[in-house]
Amino acid sequence: MYIIKLITHLIGIGALLLSSLSADQYLIQSSADFLSLPTLSAGDEVVILAGDYDSVDVVLQFNGTASNPAKVYASTAGTVQFTGSTRLILDGQYGIVAGLSFTDQAGPLQKEGIIKFEEHSRNITLHNCQFLDCNNSAVTDANWLFIEGYHHEVSRCSFEGKTSLNATVFIKPTEEDEVTTTREHRLVYCYFGPRTELGDNGYEAIRVSDSSRQAYEMQCDISYNYFYQAISGDASEMEVISNKSRGNRYRGNLLEDCDGQITLRHGRDCIVEENYIIGTGSSRESGIRVIGSGHIIRNNYIKEVNGTGLRSALCIMDGEYGRTDNQYEGVENTLVEGNVIVNCSLSLNMGENKGYDDPPINTVLVHNKIYNENGETLLAVEADATFAMVQGNEFYTSNVSIGDDLSALAGGYEIVSDLEPSTPFTPVLLPETASELTGHDFSQLMHTVPETIERGSETDIEVSSAEVSLAVEANAGEYLNVYVTDGDGEWTLFSPSQRATSSGVQHVEISREELLAQEVITDGTRAFYVVEVADSDHHEESPVEPPLPPEDVFVESGGVVVIEAEAYHASADNGDSTSWSTVNDEVSYQTTTSGSVAVWESAAELSYQVQFTTPGTYYIHPRFRALTSSDDSFFFGANGTLVGQVNTGISSEWTWDNNETETLVIDTAGVYTIQIRRREAGLELDQFILTTDAGASY
Repeated sequence: MYIIKLITHLIGIGALLLSSLSADQYLIQSSADFLSLPTLSAGDEVVILAGDYDSVDVVLQFNGTASNPAKVYASTAGTVQFTGSTRLILDGQYGIVAGLSFTDQAGPLQKEGIIKFEEHSRNITLHNCQFLDCNNSAVTDANWLFIEGYHHEVSRCSFEGKTSLNATVFIKPTEEDEVTTTREHRLVYCYFGPRTELGDNGYEAIRVSDSSRQAYEMQCDISYNYFYQAISGDASEMEVISNKSRGNRYRGNLLEDCDGQITLRHGRDCIVEENYIIGTGSSRESGIRVIGSGHIIRNNYIKEVNGTGLRSALCIMDGEYGRTDNQYEGVENTLVEGNVIVNCSLSLNMGENKGYDDPPINTVLVHNKIYNENGETLLAVEADATFAMVQGNEFYTSNVSIGDDLSALAGGYEIVSDLEPSTPFTPVLLPETASELTGHDFSQLMHTVPETIERGSETDIEVSSAEVSLAVEANAGEYLNVYVTDGDGEWTLFSPSQRATSSGVQHVEISREELLAQEVITDGTRAFYVVEVADSDHHEESPVEPPLPPEDVFVESGGVVVIEAEAYHASADNGDSTSWSTVNDEVSYQTTTSGSVAVWESAAELSYQVQFTTPGTYYIHPRFRALTSSDDSFFFGANGTLVGQVNTGISSEWTWDNNETETLVIDTAGVYTIQIRRREAGLELDQFILTTDAGASY
């Protein structure tokens, strides 16, 4: 007896939508046709034919499912233009709206936006839509996109040319629920382009809640968006992103030439990490401003923003502890870790005062790098600011004033003679490549990769040249196999079998480049993948023999065992900010791409089961690449205990490290769990050898 669970997905290569086998399809050819639409059930499709649709005011009611959402989309993305005063209200659950265009002949019918997600709606996606100069409206303070409800996603949309007050995108908590009810919206891979200077406050690109609702637990994910001149000119508004709620994450965004910042204006417990903020030297440009308690400001890269005061590269303000009105709450218990600040007029400003005198307290300031060669002040630290920890910070100056008396930093810094101002992470978006997001590219795929793919769901994903990690629920002992087809031929086993050693989310990888190389697909075709989750009985009957059967382990013989890094038995983040991932290049290897220097107890891990038959002392020899001294080490352990730190040295080519002195003592024969954990990000590990020969070289 065996169990098979199939999880089917579309790799959207040239395909926009999954078709439904048993659902209704509706064609829209005129504005009036929208009014006759019924509630859309699972798998229903509304296809909007090319043309102009004037003064549309409609509620799109969805009743889809997670595995089979209802869909509303342009027959050809970008050919459906809305004109006049427009309002699309998205209500219900599990729907997708895609491929629509709102340009200079359109405008919002009401203050709550051209598109509004209704307050009780859930799990609706707005994808691949264009909002360009859509200001044809008598409403002078309207949003363009207004989001209430729960678990919505906005992806691959563009917003450019807004001339009216109010935020372009406003995410508002539904107020009938408790403040602790999470909303968990995602806004990813969107473009926010130039908008008209208004000389007034109140026109952020994104606002997450507002002052009166700052206690709401939103837990939104605002990631990998590109903001270009999203605020510009002599404007009073300084918040490109305005956080006014709790538990949100702002990750991997690029702000370029914006006269504004990421502002944690109200709320608590937010994460701002791996953002890339690039200025042009304007005195109105700035980086990140912090108000409230429990925030994490980690691994951000801020360069050439010349604002000071509230517009400093990193501004941590004075306030009043516990304040909950529209003023400034005091800053408590903030983690500031691993940030790199380069050539900014005032790099770190702790204690900027705007009428309230409680200083920042219990700040953890660790492993930050501040670099300046332009003759500006590095730091302004208020005398009564307090720190829970100051450690490992590096300051580089060239004819530059450090700033205030730094006795409050308790010696947790070093003034260095040279500092490489490199990013502490690998930016997803770079200025030289982010232009791909400008304007609007209607060929974009249906979905970005979801963080978790639920068993049994159908999901469109983007597969790029980089490897994509798919997260699948499985029980301990079950097997994961990835099969792929182009829709015409047989299913092909693409990924070797992987066994779940513990219950929970398991990660399998898929790569468009590999699919093409193996001729599983041809460029321009649609392709589907299936993740098969099966028990051991079924696996034994499988015609495909995996390289590492679950009963098997790496076997030491004659005092030597060779371990392929990508053939791990299990992985774990251990609370780390990153995880190991597999890259298929000329060889397959493991790497991590982000994170400051880690410690053994909380570092991302790969584990390998090894059968030792020869007791003795074993030496480790890794085959690696490491481009800089900031990515040339990792931790090595066994059965959960640290053995030592491996320092590989630097090499741009695949190289064996034959000089390691760290040793593992195997007292008795048996199966041991060998662990590799991240220390620095960026190390590339192809394989490693454990040997009892102290003089061995490879």
